[in-house]
Amino acid sequence: MLGWMSKREARRHGLTHNALLYGLLPCYAGDLLSDAPLLEFKHPVFAAAEKVVAPLYMLACHVSGREPMFGIQLRGEIGDAK
Repeated sequence: MLGWMSKREARRHGLTHNALLYGLLPCYAGDLLSDAPLLEFKHPVFAAAEKVVAPLYMLACHVSGREPMFGIQLRGEIGDAK
């Protein structure tokens, strides 16, 4: 579909896992053991939505007294691209 990143393309970029950013935005993640993991949204619309969600997430962390961190939830490895 137009704009969607395929599993095959994600694997070519070194992304290895399906993930959700902030529990809402579907993305692919890779290089998980580094200090700066790779993160790519599955569709450009989710990248635009992240511009709205990120400040809300940081505000929620500030209000609750929690340390802000990456809100990435891993959902398993990317399956074989067919």
